[in-house]
Amino acid sequence: MMNVFLSYASRDAKKLQKVLDQLISRGILSSQDKVIDTSAIAVPGSSMRGQVREAIENASKFVVVLNDTALTSEWVNYETGMADALGKPILVVVPKGETSRVPRNLKETEIIEMEEIK
Repeated sequence: MMNVFLSYASRDAKKLQKVLDQLISRGILSSQDKVIDTSAIAVPGSSMRGQVREAIENASKFVVVLNDTALTSEWVNYETGMADALGKPILVVVPKGETSRVPRNLKETEIIEMEEIK
């Protein structure tokens, strides 16, 4: 079992279960893995940035769902930058046929295409 930090645009929350199901069926994640995102770590009155950093530090893997909404999300960019700075293994999930839209700094990471996240 590993801790997995999941980064996504909040407007895409309804699509996440399909994404997780796909990652499990492809053997990339296990159903035993603990998936954490910002909604799971938000504590009123404390620094969200600090909580995000701590959660990413404790994660074994960082998964970012990178579609149109996420590409313009400040939080997704912050979380992804933090994972990169901390040297975490990053998995980028993009809509099918859109790997060319992955930012240059993430081109060397593992990239997976999925129909479910358009």
